Amino acid sequence: MVPREVEVDVAFALEELPAVVGVYALSPLLSAELTVHPDAVIFAVALRPYTITHLVEAHYAVLAVTSYDICGRMLYVNAEGALATPMRSARLIKMSDAEREGAPARAAARAADAQRVRRLEEAAAQRAAMAAELHRVLTNLDAPIAVSFQSGVFEIVPDPFPSPFVIPPRILVADDDATTVTSLRTLESVDIVHVTDGWSALEQLVEGDFDIALCAVVLGY
Repeated sequence: MVPREVEVDVAFALEELPAVVGVYALSPLLSAELTVHPDAVIFAVALRPYTITHLVEAHYAVLAVTSYDICGRMLYVNAEGALATPMRSARLIKMSDAEREGAPARAAARAADAQRVRRLEEAAAQRAAMAAELHRVLTNLDAPIAVSFQSGVFEIVPDPFPSPFVIPPRILVADDDATTVTSLRTLESVDIVHVTDGWSALEQLVEGDFDIALCAVVLGY
């Protein structure tokens, strides 16, 4: 069920670890439909001494040249204790001279591939975290922002290039008929002051600053 090349890669990855006394291929347990469960163990590693440190060391040695699909299906057994049930049909993996010669180059290539995949996964996780943080901040931020990487990290800063503030034009409308001022209020960015008698218009002109004044010919009767 497992390609011979994978068996060799696993055995080669563990060959130099002093606590590993044997690497075994396990016969898969078949169901009634003769299909292998995806979580079924496919390799066994006998350790002496059987410690957490040596178990973790072996796990990451295999992960460096294979994948989580392989590492997640390995059985670690104590070489000094009673063998687990699956070990009764285990086959010790032995490498030929030719297989041992070809294993280092293949292990290096697989290690590079695994590292590249992990970098892509980390980058995807960082992008997702950045998007989530931006969404959280922007929902509570009522100001223009820009993104800056000048400091070496992602940060949100005030907009360094804000649009210039333009003072809206002021218009004085002196007219007791509301038609004119109603039409002018449809204009955007215009400040309108409306008076309905001449004296109020004179006061506004003396005290205020207007760009234009519109006055009816006749105010009142």
